[in-house]
Amino acid sequence: MSQITKKKVHILTTVLLLVVVPLAVILEAILPVRLLQKWELKAIDGLMRLRPPEKPDQRLLIVEATENDLQKYGYPISNDKLTELIEKLEQYQPKVIGVNILREQELKNRHNLIYTCNHRLGNDPNSPGNPPPQGVPKEYIGFSDVIEDSDGVVRRHLLFMKPEATSPCQTPLSFSFQLAAYYLNTQGIEPETTLEGYTKLDKTILKKLTANTWKSKLLTWTNVLEFVTTPLNSSTGVYGNEDLGGYQLLLNYRYTQEKELLKELLLNRC
Repeated sequence: MSQITKKKVHILTTVLLLVVVPLAVILEAILPVRLLQKWELKAIDGLMRLRPPEKPDQRLLIVEATENDLQKYGYPISNDKLTELIEKLEQYQPKVIGVNILREQELKNRHNLIYTCNHRLGNDPNSPGNPPPQGVPKEYIGFSDVIEDSDGVVRRHLLFMKPEATSPCQTPLSFSFQLAAYYLNTQGIEPETTLEGYTKLDKTILKKLTANTWKSKLLTWTNVLEFVTTPLNSSTGVYGNEDLGGYQLLLNYRYTQEKELLKELLLNRC
C-alpha cells in the first residue's frame, strides 16, 4: 500500500470516527437498541474493512477441502485418505494438527491431533449435536459451534461454554482454544485467569464480550473517543439484548492467511 493510499485511509478513518461515532453515541442514548443494532453492526464491518492488510502468520497453515476435492475423494473423507494427508503434513513437524471434520473414529497412532464435535442446542430438533470420535481423550476434543448475529453474520466466537447434560458433545472448550492451548503448551505457556475473570495467555488477555464491549472496543481504537466515559448498562450497546452466555469474544478477522488445497497436498504439489 502506497504512502498516499495509507494517508487517504487514515483521513477517511478519522472522518468516520469524528462524525459517525459521536452520532451513534447520541442516537444510542435516545433510541431503543433494536432500532440501532443493524446500523451499528454494519459500522463494525466498515471499521474492520478499513484496517490495512496483515501479513500471514507463519505458524499457521490452513488446508482447504473444496467442493471439487469432496467430489473426487468423497464425503466424509475416508480415514485412509485423511491419514495420508496428515502423514504428508507431519513431514513439516507441526506442533499440533486440528481436524475440523466430524469423524466417527479416531486416526490411529496420532498424538497431536485435535478433533471436533458440536453441542446440542436446547430442544431444537435441527441442532441435536454431533459426538467426537470414539475413544479420543477429552484433552484432544474441542467444540466447533459458531454464533450468528441477527443479520446472519459471524462476528463473535465462543471460547468456552457449558454443555447440556444431554449433549453428545461434552467438552466445555472450543476447537480453536484447544489448538492454541496445545501449541502454546509446547512453548511453555499455560492459560491463566486474571482477577477480573478473564483468560490470559502469556501477555495476551482475552476479554470476554459483555454489553459494554462495543464502547470499550471503540475506546481502544482511537483517542478521538476518549470523551466517551459513561459505561453502558445491560440494555444498551450492540449486544445489549443478545445471549452472551459462555465465554464469547469479538472476532478479529485477519485480512489474509495462507491456504493449501487438499488435492495439491495429496498429489505432492506443495
